[in-house]
Amino acid sequence: MLDDPRAVLPNLRALAATGARAQAMIVSNPATTWSNHTTLVTGVLPRKHSVMANGLLVRGGVDVPIRNEKEKTVRELVATPSLFDLLHADHRSTAGVNWPCTRSSASIDDNFPDSPGMLNFTTPRLLRELVAARILGSDQQSDFARMEEPGHDAVWTRTACHLIRTRMPDFMAVHLLNTDEIHHAYGPESLASYAALALADRFVGDVVAAVDAAGQTGNTTLFVVADHGFATATHVLQPNVILRQANLLNVSAQNKIVRARVQVVTLGGIGFVYCTNPATRASDRQKVTELFSGREGVAELIGPERFAQLGLPNAGEGGAGDLILRAKAGYGIVNTATGEDFIVPATIETNIGFHGYLADLPEMNALFIASGRGIKSGARLGIIQNVDIAPTIMHLFGWPLSATDGRVLTEIFDRP
Repeated sequence: MLDDPRAVLPNLRALAATGARAQAMIVSNPATTWSNHTTLVTGVLPRKHSVMANGLLVRGGVDVPIRNEKEKTVRELVATPSLFDLLHADHRSTAGVNWPCTRSSASIDDNFPDSPGMLNFTTPRLLRELVAARILGSDQQSDFARMEEPGHDAVWTRTACHLIRTRMPDFMAVHLLNTDEIHHAYGPESLASYAALALADRFVGDVVAAVDAAGQTGNTTLFVVADHGFATATHVLQPNVILRQANLLNVSAQNKIVRARVQVVTLGGIGFVYCTNPATRASDRQKVTELFSGREGVAELIGPERFAQLGLPNAGEGGAGDLILRAKAGYGIVNTATGEDFIVPATIETNIGFHGYLADLPEMNALFIASGRGIKSGARLGIIQNVDIAPTIMHLFGWPLSATDGRVLTEIFDRP
């Protein structure tokens, strides 16, 4: 959509024109939010950093449904050092604004984390300043939670601008979220999508203006990236309905899964299949293959022997399932276990836009723009990988990132 003339994106296009951009940036598997934010700041794939979902997927035992535990600290979620850790150890100042998997980080000087109850885990000094500056109406999480996502993005943008004006961190990562929410509900290239992108572009412009007003334009490099792309679905798959009909899971009167010998947990375009009973795991995996192979909307079932190839942890490690159910393009996957239909139309209630597919789906490709200090004007890249971002940022700090699955994008620099 960066090249779509219907999209009003003056700030993004100005940064691209004066700096560098890529044809596309391939994300890591799966194309989920927390996973790819973590890849961006570690330079390694989920097989090493361990984040695959927006939370930690936990097995509870035989026949116990899988839990997605989101209220976890960075140490409980991320298995490798991030840019925040490395730069903090080098006595550089750091800031994170709505950045996932940073809760309770000791390496972020000013932290407004992407986490449940985020105000309760925001750095106290920063929280006081935001209330005093009326960027936040109060320091109460309940007040912040009542805002809609465009309001949250406005707060996070104003927070970033406040930090630029008051103490200009050496490294800051900012995550805007409204575009994601709108694309889920209405799909990419919808009328709502264009409005959401125009607003996001405005917020990017606010950050650029704050850098300029602080007199830091010549000292600052900006990267504008996305964690994943989006695909439009016309229908969604409900694999847990089939498992319930096969008596492999049960639901309560409140339509909650209460027993699961086998359960599918969706990530969007793929679902992890969990077989919770080690004694029957082999036969349950075979049963899943029989139930889903050849069905409409199912692209394939992927066994654990392919997880390493996809950059994923081994089955049972880091929350990984025993199999992966992969949807075809045009289909999403939901967790619903009620009703009788395997396939239903995609609606705003189920979502029309999906990510969380495998990264080889072109619609999952993400944006990459770099501009400012050290960046060659007019540099044009082909297809890059998002594991390249962290080593490229560290190169700007004059510090090679040794443990990385990516490379330094040397071709974007205005000097060797």
